[in-house]
Amino acid sequence: MPDGGDGSGFPGAGLGYTGRSEPAVSTRFTRHAFQRVHERLSLLPGEVATLLDYDLAVNIGVERNGHRLHRLFYSPPDRCCFVAVQDERDGTVVTILPLDYHANIAWPVSEAAQRAARSLVVPAEEDAAAEAGAPPPRPPAGRPRSFRLAVYARHVGDGRVRVFSLGSVPAEPYGAEPERYLAEPDNLEDLADRVRDTLPVDWIPEHAVVRTGSRRHDGGRLAGVDLDPDGHPRGRAAITGTRG
Repeated sequence: MPDGGDGSGFPGAGLGYTGRSEPAVSTRFTRHAFQRVHERLSLLPGEVATLLDYDLAVNIGVERNGHRLHRLFYSPPDRCCFVAVQDERDGTVVTILPLDYHANIAWPVSEAAQRAARSLVVPAEEDAAAEAGAPPPRPPAGRPRSFRLAVYARHVGDGRVRVFSLGSVPAEPYGAEPERYLAEPDNLEDLADRVRDTLPVDWIPEHAVVRTGSRRHDGGRLAGVDLDPDGHPRGRAAITGTRG
């Protein structure tokens, strides 16, 4: 399919800038898409939603006989592009694909489209520095000292999903391994307390995550657990894998 849009209408300068003053569509994620964001990106789902809602993505095609748009966006911390497959009718993202996956199951993404997607969120001076051969930022050294906790919740009225921060906890007692933190019953109870204290009454918790680092080159690790409406885990088997 042909690539869409050249990204020339918005200069872009990072996630703090937007292509539209109001979102074009309200992005939602299927559970599968949530997992793919955690597994494949350093951005959080809420950050991906911001890119899509404010049209900081390039439309590279639509599936034949369907309503699923393929929207190319650039992830600054990962320093590469991904494709969000999104239902144009209600904004639901059904999956997130790396470019090699997309080439295998759909079609290749052109270099021009990738440059256009990058230009929407990366300042021109940063692009110039990259072309001049400036080295990428050095990853921080040492083992992470804390876990960051977050919960994904769904609004009871309109069904939109939002990420709420639950603060941080020391990582050193668990060897900086999030799954070890989630294996402790006392920690799960504390997590439930944090969820109840944080969420407004009209939000229902669905999934909690524990992570170290925000970028793959930081050696970030992540584990998650599905939650019941009271913020408690839906069984020990609900704990998901980590990212190294």
